Amino acid sequence: MIVSRMKSIAEKRVNRKITKAVVTVPIYFNDSQKQATKDAAIIAGFKDVTILSEPEAAAVAICNQYAKNFKGNVFIYNFSKFYFDATVVTINKGVCEVKATKGDCSLGGENINKRLETFLIEDCRLRYGKQILNDDLIQRRLKRTCQRVKIRLSSEYTAPIELMELSDCDYTTLLTRLFLEGLSADIFDRTLAIVNDCLQDSAFKRTDINEVVLVGGSSKMPKVKQILQEYFGEDKIKSTIDSQEIVVCGAAIHARSLVDTTDKEEVIEVISGSLGINVHGDQMRVIFPRHKQIPIQSTKQYQTVKDDQVSIIFHIYLGEDKIASRNHKLGSFAIKNLTKAPAREVKVKISYKITAEGILYVSATQINNSRNSPKIAIDLRKRGFIIANTEIQQEKQETQHSKLLRVPKQYS
Repeated sequence: MIVSRMKSIAEKRVNRKITKAVVTVPIYFNDSQKQATKDAAIIAGFKDVTILSEPEAAAVAICNQYAKNFKGNVFIYNFSKFYFDATVVTINKGVCEVKATKGDCSLGGENINKRLETFLIEDCRLRYGKQILNDDLIQRRLKRTCQRVKIRLSSEYTAPIELMELSDCDYTTLLTRLFLEGLSADIFDRTLAIVNDCLQDSAFKRTDINEVVLVGGSSKMPKVKQILQEYFGEDKIKSTIDSQEIVVCGAAIHARSLVDTTDKEEVIEVISGSLGINVHGDQMRVIFPRHKQIPIQSTKQYQTVKDDQVSIIFHIYLGEDKIASRNHKLGSFAIKNLTKAPAREVKVKISYKITAEGILYVSATQINNSRNSPKIAIDLRKRGFIIANTEIQQEKQETQHSKLLRVPKQYS
């Protein structure tokens, strides 16, 4: 519904039909989530959809600021509401290459909001002897207040709080920027730890970074700029693009480059972790190592381990642990109807492909079986959480006739 509405607004603005779109997603989105996002855009009426990660989009916006002969290393600090990620990008004459990325999808500006909410609830109890009720209306008021206070303290040193008729009392207090920064000190420390890990993964030193770019609304907090200046140096934060607009600016520039090849910024992306499958003994067999540049493809050969084995099940993981099950499971697929034969005589060929958009496709073929040679395409849309092509067409028709868009099943 949201995508359809945005498409309608854009079409009214330009007074023509729009069939192509560039959609940005968080860096931690896996293949299933990227495909689900793309499917939602197709259901909304777009025919050609390009998926771009937020650090990529920010890198494109930065790349557009510089002359074509610029060479340098850029560190992207993305502190959004619900997640945090850090990315190192190298810009070389208009080409942006992602060197390393690290993130935490449970760390964001909302953590600071919740920390402030917890303080206000406890302060109200201590000062007035009143427990703030677990009421939906009161909780919404509290959340809105904490968000406004955090934003205000990004530009001012103090912020008054007035919550009238809050659990039978009028709660008032005055918060300072310094107090909020102290209350959230460990949250800032967690982001800095990720910054350090990301920099180590890139094999760069702090002095190798030419510029630090802030992305996301929470990065507007003065404390963010302070800790990054202390870490990288005071002269490294230079970007003139607003931190809440840089991603959409990059997406717009990339969209322009797709239709105008005369002035195109190129982005090279890498996978954030090692991708592999489980083999005998729950070992992790890596197909694509961490930070491998995409698009990429590979073909591997496997064999049966039992007599008369008619199927093989593979589990696909992302991570660095040598024990496969300790890594993040992306999905599973099975090769069925294999020819019955003694162990190790039946061999299968598995082809792995990661597209430029970061979508993983897997196909399988039994070797030396001209009788059926089954070939199965797997797109990792596991457990039915991703809408199939037939469902997309059906939902598009429903959208056109009823203007009601069914929301795709969410990934979990």
